[in-house]
Amino acid sequence: MADLRREYRNIGCETLDAFLTKNKRMRPFAAEALVAAGCDAEYWDEVHQSYVNRNLKIFDILVNIFTDFEMAGGKTMCVYENFGAVLSSRESIGCFASGDVDLSVNPDEDQIAIDALKKNGFNLDARSDHAPVSTKLLLPFYNPDTLEGKGYWLNIMRKPFCRNFMLVQSKYNKRLSVLRASETEKYKDTPVQLLNPTPMVYYNALHFACEHHYSASPGMALCCDVDRIVRARELNWETLAKWSNEDDAGLRIRLALDVCNHFLKTPVPLEVFGKENANYKKMRSRIIDFQNNVLVPQVGKLARLRTELASDDKPMALSLITRLWRR
Repeated sequence: MADLRREYRNIGCETLDAFLTKNKRMRPFAAEALVAAGCDAEYWDEVHQSYVNRNLKIFDILVNIFTDFEMAGGKTMCVYENFGAVLSSRESIGCFASGDVDLSVNPDEDQIAIDALKKNGFNLDARSDHAPVSTKLLLPFYNPDTLEGKGYWLNIMRKPFCRNFMLVQSKYNKRLSVLRASETEKYKDTPVQLLNPTPMVYYNALHFACEHHYSASPGMALCCDVDRIVRARELNWETLAKWSNEDDAGLRIRLALDVCNHFLKTPVPLEVFGKENANYKKMRSRIIDFQNNVLVPQVGKLARLRTELASDDKPMALSLITRLWRR
């Protein structure tokens, strides 16, 4: 906290908030931390509370949708990725700033979920504020009237990750279908459903590794998602390592958690995932700039392809050949 207060004095409230407003996903996390550190606590508490109020409205929308989904016989829909992680941690609902919430549901209940969304004013639409994503990966639904006319997006994830460039998702997808039907919990006393903490961390770590290449925007916000679940909930680390091996995740889970451990001191028993080999150490140094203690962005398709192939923890030629015939 002393380090945070010292850096805060050097930067100043106005400059920091201008930066955080541009990097909006970090703003609610930073606001909460600054309140705890006693840095212009009244101002930052007001900032954080604005996210709490907004997210409670989003959550009320989800309650209505999940209620309608259950009443129609649906069982497998879950809140996924970032908002799922915030809810799973059971900590402040204000630590979320995204313009959408991702939902995951088994394919045989897709239509039940779509009907529940439509009943609550969310209709399939095309986004102009994001790069286009194939409908084989994601279905975006928009309600322009919600949040007092500001509008909001809810997505149905059709695959675990919104990326199809050189990414093999078949094993991740098969496991997720099983977990949605067997490893879920309700959020408090509501119909809103989440993956249990262990699968929630598993898929958030894979999301960080596969979709964001360990360092792409929003970067540390994704580490915060994982960190909060790990600190607040009980996980079965042996099961998580077992899934990683069975799904041929390579070094993705270990490295994603290692990044969290390095920057946030996330209490992860990395030894459960085995010893670091030469490839792992090389990948770690490619992702983390140890001299400046920052994440290294994997800029451009070539850099991201190298990161993806090396994450298999196999010879790169073999990883590439594998992707030429696997689906």
